[in-house]
Amino acid sequence: MKTIFTIPKSYFTVSKTDVNNYNALLPTVLYTQMLCFATTFSLNYSHFELEEPLLQKIKLLQNAFLNDKLVFQATVTKHSETSLELLVFVNLKNVKKSIGKASFKFNVKKNTQHLLQKRAAS
Repeated sequence: MKTIFTIPKSYFTVSKTDVNNYNALLPTVLYTQMLCFATTFSLNYSHFELEEPLLQKIKLLQNAFLNDKLVFQATVTKHSETSLELLVFVNLKNVKKSIGKASFKFNVKKNTQHLLQKRAAS
């Protein structure tokens, strides 16, 4: 998968409210953090307006536990006049252990597609 560009990292520390009785991170919390990271990207992406992210695929690979520090990174993997795809990776901080990854698709708002066409022409 070709990376078009990389998005700045974000960090999250697993707290007591984010875990189950075994101190493992709840999957819903991880998904919510991934979605929040993707949404923050879309709000800060200044070239054009994007609609809400649509989850394409998610893989939860390992558990994270209480007080673990997670690093969220993302890369744009596809970009066109009508959509953009973002791949979000979650790893443990300072350890090469992948917790999960998710692919989100953003559609370009119809009223801003003309801006992309003008930029492409210049």
